[in-house]
Amino acid sequence: MTHEAMRGRVRCSVQCVWSCAVVLMLWTACSGDDSPAHDNARTDAAPEQSDATPASGPTDAGSSSSTGSATAKCKRDSLQATIDQYFKALAAHEPGMVSMTASVKYTENGKMVDVGQGIWKTAGELKFKRSVIDTETCNTVTESVLGDDGTDRVMGLRLRSDAGKISEIEAIIIHPGDYPFGPNPQALIDSKSDDWETPLAPDQRASRDDLTLLVDRYFKLFPAGACGFMQGCQRLENGFAPPGYDCDDLLSCDMTKDVNAIDGSMKPRLRVIDVDTSVAVGFAIFAGAYTDFHMFKVRDGQVVGVHATLAAASGSGWD
Repeated sequence: MTHEAMRGRVRCSVQCVWSCAVVLMLWTACSGDDSPAHDNARTDAAPEQSDATPASGPTDAGSSSSTGSATAKCKRDSLQATIDQYFKALAAHEPGMVSMTASVKYTENGKMVDVGQGIWKTAGELKFKRSVIDTETCNTVTESVLGDDGTDRVMGLRLRSDAGKISEIEAIIIHPGDYPFGPNPQALIDSKSDDWETPLAPDQRASRDDLTLLVDRYFKLFPAGACGFMQGCQRLENGFAPPGYDCDDLLSCDMTKDVNAIDGSMKPRLRVIDVDTSVAVGFAIFAGAYTDFHMFKVRDGQVVGVHATLAAASGSGWD
């Protein structure tokens, strides 16, 4: 296959996935000629302010806060320490190394698993991680690469803490065939120079409401919710970078709809918002076929990076 033919096949496959095509028809539907791209309306405007105040609690982002806010429910350093200790325990195959509630819930790719089973049996050395910390809801989200049964594995991880103990564990573990592209663990490792974790100066950050609205607009209006994306913004999907595409290629931006008033094409079930680093994470069932989270890095009013972690699943296990 020539380079141009391969590029055309990848381009067509991206379009099929992003237009919510039936999974079993992705490759057959996209095995022919290159198909035209969607119109792409770019905008450099920051996401508009949400009029709705999200409800607090484990399934939403809560009200505006940062680490030093009086409304913060958890300390950033403590949540970071929990993430670090979790990966140490995972590599040691010792759940007892981390503090968990008696009723802790654990899922892998949307299915309930007993703590200590699943990847707890095979996980090895942590090779890369990048975390988002929400001090308002005590949720953290981490994209990571770790050894697993002799190979490098991309894994997404959400932890929720309750009074210093882990009460929710949601893992998305990527295996070959889970998604039409990738995974590419090495590309994710190589992205470590892209700093998403250092807190930004206050004038560079987006507000909690704006970050929440960004997530809602992207999923509810998909593929027309890619608003405020910087030209040159890099997109990774399980570490795979679709060749020749920015974050919003094949997508568009519709600023005319009231996002708070519609359910849309995909409704995010959970938002994790890190105001200090200006990163938003949205969890959804992507295209009806993948348990997924998207991480959006915002700086100076523009989305500068989008990383998605997604695996084939019929549900999230948390609905």
